[in-house]
Amino acid sequence: MHCCNKTIYLFGNTTFRNVHITGQANEIYANFYGLHFAEGITKAAGVTYTAKNIYAGTGNKMITDDNFPKKDIAVSDVVLSIDSGDFSYVYGGGRESQTGSTGHSVNITINGGTIGTLNGSGYYDSNYTGDTIHNGISIAINGGTITNLNGTREYTVVNGNVEVLFGANVNVSSLYAYVVTGDEILTYKGTDSEALNATFSKGTRKFSVLKLENSALTVPNESGVSTAWGAFKKVVLTDNSKLSLEMKPSNTVSVEVTKSGTDWQTTTPIITAPSG
Repeated sequence: MHCCNKTIYLFGNTTFRNVHITGQANEIYANFYGLHFAEGITKAAGVTYTAKNIYAGTGNKMITDDNFPKKDIAVSDVVLSIDSGDFSYVYGGGRESQTGSTGHSVNITINGGTIGTLNGSGYYDSNYTGDTIHNGISIAINGGTITNLNGTREYTVVNGNVEVLFGANVNVSSLYAYVVTGDEILTYKGTDSEALNATFSKGTRKFSVLKLENSALTVPNESGVSTAWGAFKKVVLTDNSKLSLEMKPSNTVSVEVTKSGTDWQTTTPIITAPSG
């Protein structure tokens, strides 16, 4: 595929598979249709990105230009997945598109590839009204390399939860979530302790709920970690999960322990670290 730094607009569910990029696209707008970068995405020498910026939503031109087909975004769900490819920015919404209130949820799955910054919502600033996402944002990271991950950006209203779920083989440098009307949930599922510790200590900020599913996490006594921990209001531990604190938290956190297949659970505050 040769794009010559152009902008690509999509008007239907699209999958890219076994594509060799000889000239990168500057922007791709999925227009709230499903977008999947499957396996086998490669690029020629001298090409920096598969596509520089990916928007799961739309842009102003697609809203205001009558030549563009329209989709009822008020009931659209974002479904975006990446298995391979190199991208500078990936957004779960649009860019500076004054679409008003929308009813979609955002569902992003990353299984591979390299991403500079992943944002659960779109790109907006103080001059534009961001989307209202009524059914929450879900981001599942099962592989790949991501430098910065934002559960959502400013100027976007999220009704419901923003959940970032980490599986195995995760390489993320920093995490951030802006305030939403629900909870910002950071979930580790089946992830080894070393990967968990590396991710947690690299700038986890503004998440209100920490959830462990078949995972063991040791929270290190390192600079910046206590600040990240201070944002948590609740910790949820499921089957075969373990949490150890090497630092003494300054805040009280509710701990919920659940076991699948039974009807019991307990909630108790953390008063001091296990180390005393």
